Amino acid sequence: MISPVGKPEVTLKALVALALALSLPCTSSAAQTCEEPYRVPRQTILQAMRAHGPYSLTSTTTSMLFGANALLEIVH
Repeated sequence: MISPVGKPEVTLKALVALALALSLPCTSSAAQTCEEPYRVPRQTILQAMRAHGPYSLTSTTTSMLFGANALLEIVH
């Protein structure tokens, strides 16, 4: 930011940003790779969905219970 007299002003925000940038360790610019996430097999998902029992299209809470029960079964 430039002051009315033409001299640059240093704001607190700029100083904090500079301090943070200087405190972070410098790493190489090589790309980092992450581990492949765990994938739940389709058969496990189908088994969890089947464990819920009959699905009623006319019941309001069935979809919520179905999803919650299937997810809990997969997690276990």
